[in-house]
Amino acid sequence: MSDSIPQNDPQELLASLRCEHEAGLKYVRRLESAASAISHDAFSAGAFEEIARTVRWINTSVADHLKKEENSLFSLMDLQSGGLADEIRTEHAELRIAFAQLIISIQDMERGNLRAWCIQDVVQASEHVAQLLERHIAKEERILKGLAQRIESHIGEFIGE
Repeated sequence: MSDSIPQNDPQELLASLRCEHEAGLKYVRRLESAASAISHDAFSAGAFEEIARTVRWINTSVADHLKKEENSLFSLMDLQSGGLADEIRTEHAELRIAFAQLIISIQDMERGNLRAWCIQDVVQASEHVAQLLERHIAKEERILKGLAQRIESHIGEFIGE
């Protein structure tokens, strides 16, 4: 079934997701730094471009990551931690909404709308996305660590350790 964890190596899936989380945190820091620079030092093309680069990364990498989790990981989470997958699904929806709001704010500026409120919208939306991503990644890391330990325990039982 395509919506389940690949039977060949769930540990590989978990390791891949954790690696993607690590990359995600680097982009969160970049987004926070750029938003802070605009907020404290006024608008700069460099900081805006950093936000735009991060948005492009989110638009591809994070979107793919969320789909990977939803298609491969949630069934295991439902088996191991009843109800937890629904909580993560809700957070994914919140992330998608916040990201869409950030894109709208950026598009306003790209159309040449450099009024203070537009710039502030980009800063606030960037900070919001960064906060949501950071909290979400921290939660998922705790979940993945627990799942990895359970998988290792079951493998140990299976091979008689």
